[in-house]
Amino acid sequence: MSMFEHVLHKAYGFEIAKNKTLTMSRAAYEGECSNLQASKENNYLALIPFYGGLPPNVTKDLAVKSIGQGNSLVDAGTKALQTMSTLCSCLKYFGRAVIGVARREDRRLILDMVRVMSSIKSSFDSSFRFHAYQKIFWKE
Repeated sequence: MSMFEHVLHKAYGFEIAKNKTLTMSRAAYEGECSNLQASKENNYLALIPFYGGLPPNVTKDLAVKSIGQGNSLVDAGTKALQTMSTLCSCLKYFGRAVIGVARREDRRLILDMVRVMSSIKSSFDSSFRFHAYQKIFWKE
């Protein structure tokens, strides 16, 4: 997602990049999460990192002076939507996944997304709900 966003940002500006990244994330969510049938396999565990914040050293003109995977400028909701797409993909193939967060606000956002997903997706059974809540670890 980050590379897609950066290429568009450079070519067309941030607003277009932000909107197209959201469109891509929505499509990924629909593609991966609608009609999800989680694997019964449990030999593997997928680890999914999530960071909803901005990268360090962002300038007023939205230039990023850092490199790496955490340098997306879109809002945390778009990043969380992409993370849910990744979660569904991992559940489809591996059956188990853990989303790792480092900030309280990221944990709240991901928990909210999981609650919404589990309430509207019939393919998420009660065991998914329990495991999803238990696997979003947090240590004070």
